[in-house]
This record gives sequence, structure tokens and C-alpha cells, in this order.
Amino acid sequence: MRHIVITRFNYTDEDKFNSRLKMMVNTLIPSLKRQTNQNFTWGIINNNPKQQKIIQSHYNKPITFFNSGSEAKTYSRDNGYNLQTRQDSDDIICDDYIKIIQDQVTKSNKDILLIQFQPTKLHYKSKKEYHTFRYSNKFMSMFLSLYQKDIKYDIHDRTHPKMYTITPNIITIPEGCVNLVIHDDNLTTKMESYDRLMIKKVRTPEQNQTILKISSLVKTVRKVVR
Repeated sequence: MRHIVITRFNYTDEDKFNSRLKMMVNTLIPSLKRQTNQNFTWGIINNNPKQQKIIQSHYNKPITFFNSGSEAKTYSRDNGYNLQTRQDSDDIICDDYIKIIQDQVTKSNKDILLIQFQPTKLHYKSKKEYHTFRYSNKFMSMFLSLYQKDIKYDIHDRTHPKMYTITPNIITIPEGCVNLVIHDDNLTTKMESYDRLMIKKVRTPEQNQTILKISSLVKTVRKVVR
């Protein structure tokens, strides 16, 4: 299995580049550095040599740069990258993200497979987290990976909602691992009326012990009933 993570990051306006770079340095780059499984290549679609050097200076491993999406597609096919992940530059991913993806491929035993993650929205300034639109097998998440035993497709061959047309073999990872970050420079994503603030309950040690006792009692009753 060869795994490539591909990020599109082409900006002709220097102010926009600097603004988006600052966001990436504070979101995606630290997330990639913290991955417990480092067995992947990070590829970035950016055709500006000066910008490439600046981006590379913020990352501790060599980045593979592409001038275009078609160049990235050809490179992935010719170099045997049979596992491809699309990753926006302002995403936050959990430390086991790469591990989870690769583990799912190994467990599935499928020749072609899509793995999507249900995100929560994270408001960058307030740090508040929200439940958001529920993605499905007919409208897929932007946190998406494609595995193929024989490489035929590219992770950007279709828009992410329509990637299900490639294969019905889809695994969905529930929320808790990825954040769709809302900030001042979002191109399309914003807060919506259906987004719901996540209420994180803080329990006392006594409450936790009570919950454990109740859980244990329920298990005992189920055994007796059986």
C-alpha cells in the first residue's frame, strides 16, 4: 500500500497566499506532523517555485509539489499510490487519521474502497465546535480517501459529493476525528442554520463511577435474561 495525501494550494494573489498559509500552518501542518502513522507522502498542487519553498520551510518532511491536478494524477498512477486522500489546507485531523484510513483498507479486503469521515465544524476564533450536515453514501464528505488495487481513478476525478459514483464500497467514520474549520478566508464553507453547538458535558468522578456501576448492572441483567 502506497498512500499520498493531496492538497490543492494555488494562489496567484500574494496576500491571499500568505493568509491561507498562516491558516495552514496553524491547522493542517501540525495535524500532519502529529500523525502516529507517518507512512504517507504529502503532495501539494502549487505551481509557484517561490511559494513552494516557503511552504516546505514549515514542514519537517519533503513535500512533493505538482504544477497541476493532472500532473498529480499521473504521478500517483505512475508511482503506485493506490491509496489517495484529498485534504483541504485548513483542515484539522486527529492524530490517528492516517492510521485509521490504512487500517480500514487492510480490514476491508476490497479491490476498490472509499473511506469518508463525518466532520464537525470548528469556529476558529471562538473555538466552539458544532455538529453539522450529515454526509451519506449519496453525498460524500470532503474528508475522503480512495483505495484501488489497480489504479484507475483519481481522488479529484469527481467533486467529493459525487465520488460515490466510482464504487458502492463505502466506509463512513463517525464524527470525532476531523474538523471543518470556519474562518475569515473560507471560500465556500460557512456556518449554516442546521449547525448545532456541541455541548460537552463535564462529569465529576462520582458521576463517572455511578455511570460505570449502572453500565455493569445493565450487562449483568442482560446476561440473566439471556
